Amino acid sequence: MRVYGMNTNPRRLLGRRIHLSNSVGQHDLYQSARSKGNLSHSEKKLNWYIIGLVGLVGMLVVSCNEAFSPKAPFEVQPVVYSVLSTDSSKQFVRVYTTYDVQGYEPYDNPADTPVLDASVVITGRRGEWTFRDTLIPRPYEYRYRTPVHVYVTDWRPEPGEAYTLLVTSEQFRETSASITLPARSQSATWSPSAAFLLDFPDTAKHIYDVTATFAVSPSVTAWLPQVVLYYLVETGEDWREQKMEIPVASTPRPGGYSVAAVYCPRAYLSSILNQVHLKYLNTRLRFNRISFRLVQMEASFYTYYNIVRRAQDTLTTRSELPDFTNLSKGYGVFAGCTVDSLVHYYPSDFVKNQ
Repeated sequence: MRVYGMNTNPRRLLGRRIHLSNSVGQHDLYQSARSKGNLSHSEKKLNWYIIGLVGLVGMLVVSCNEAFSPKAPFEVQPVVYSVLSTDSSKQFVRVYTTYDVQGYEPYDNPADTPVLDASVVITGRRGEWTFRDTLIPRPYEYRYRTPVHVYVTDWRPEPGEAYTLLVTSEQFRETSASITLPARSQSATWSPSAAFLLDFPDTAKHIYDVTATFAVSPSVTAWLPQVVLYYLVETGEDWREQKMEIPVASTPRPGGYSVAAVYCPRAYLSSILNQVHLKYLNTRLRFNRISFRLVQMEASFYTYYNIVRRAQDTLTTRSELPDFTNLSKGYGVFAGCTVDSLVHYYPSDFVKNQ
């Protein structure tokens, strides 16, 4: 009854009209009243609802004769990924295009779709950097077995600087994006006795953990703690540097999120060193340094990372995945991070060396 906006039951209203039109002596009265426009408001309103319902049913019948496909018309779009990092002297940009498959399963695509004719340029306040194309080994070959096509340049971005990426190609004309890297941490300090604990992890049992404290830049959207161990392994006549990231925790200090503490428990660090030592038990080994790092993300980096990670729902079956891009055309992300670190170098006579 609320649908009709009145208290009259529409079924009774319809029954009354049929009764009048089939009653001897009342049929002419009904037609006369109708011709004079004297139908009640409720009857007029019902007439419009019936006409609308008939029209809707007709549209549905006609539409059912048209073929339906869940696939939208395909259009080639650029797919660009690049994450600038202040701790690397090389920067990379991947430029690809979207692809279409015969069926509905994206993994049916047999080959990667790199863009080989792209012009890739990053500009900033201090200059312009042009990228060249190259091939790098693919870390996982369970889907594609060809090397990864990337664009690379020898350049280290500066913290706090703004950069614009411009990619042009005959396949999609151009796409661009701009970011501003976070500024450096305002300060970085070791916890007391950190050097002693790092040099003597098995004897400094009175110290629970080693901590590096960073004053996070106010422009930072999010930050990530890291501890990376570097060591040298003898291979024939040469030494090859290896590195290992140690999973660690981090917590804001009482000052709030403006101060981040990256800490590693002493017993945990000692067990990691022992694992590396046992792995190369029959090989000459030299521990070189350990780096406590704070990776500060700019807004696009965090937004993309957060959306993609939250979409990986392992408890339910999802038919959609959220997407984010800061490119002017196409898909992907142009992002960046500023990396601050405190580095401790192990002495040449470190007890774990062999």
